[in-house]
Amino acid sequence: MTAPKHQRGPGAPSSAVPALAGFTFLSVVAPPFYVLSLYLEFFSNGNDINWVNDFLGGGIGWIVLMVAGIIYPASRGKVWAIWLIRILSIPALLGLLGAIIGDAALYFQSPASQRGFAVFIFWFPLAPLLVAAFFLIDGLVHQPWFDPNAAPEEIGPSRGTIGDFNKQAGMDAAGRLSPEKLAAALAAPAPPARWLCYVAPPIAAARLRRWWYVALFTPICLAALILAVFIPLRAILVYGLMGGFADRLRSVQAYRKIVAESQADTIAPLNPSKT
Repeated sequence: MTAPKHQRGPGAPSSAVPALAGFTFLSVVAPPFYVLSLYLEFFSNGNDINWVNDFLGGGIGWIVLMVAGIIYPASRGKVWAIWLIRILSIPALLGLLGAIIGDAALYFQSPASQRGFAVFIFWFPLAPLLVAAFFLIDGLVHQPWFDPNAAPEEIGPSRGTIGDFNKQAGMDAAGRLSPEKLAAALAAPAPPARWLCYVAPPIAAARLRRWWYVALFTPICLAALILAVFIPLRAILVYGLMGGFADRLRSVQAYRKIVAESQADTIAPLNPSKT
């Protein structure tokens, strides 16, 4: 069997990107909230909080280490980085679980008039991180790319290749769209401008009629805008990730529409009322 280090393509398949983004959220964005939760729970008795402010506003070295040292090499198919992601996912998920337990303790130990603060802490940083945890766990369990010993045929084509675009566009092995998908692609609206994906990801997803992504992007982007007041570097990272997802949706829909127009002569007659 070929050595694992030779089994990787130039990048992760698109199906693995949500889990990789989930790991990025949990490992780069989440730690300041864990520290803040610990402070509020155990140390909020008037002590000097400069160290908390420094951690919330700084952490540039940690971000560089995670993005440049682990996340980027993994996205390029480096097996050692994928091993690190699998190992570091355990403390990342345990940290999220501890933060949720700590927030619940803060809620039940606070007077009824002050419990709204604990609810705010949960819904602002922790609820979006639960979405990230879901993507990460799903990827670790179901995506062969996160298995360092997976074969190329199990992993699938790398992100950005023709094979990956064909798969994301819903095409079969011969590069053809089914009549139903062909009709849907021809009826789809024109993709939004690329700049809109990064300026307003929820609006771009709505223009693409991807309503599930609208529901996902909206709370995370709102949290990032609020986060920009306290931790601008991490807020830019969060917003940029959402913009990257929206841009990917735009690219796939544009490609699907081009393919559909080239195959339009094969479309089967449909009931106009259902088209």
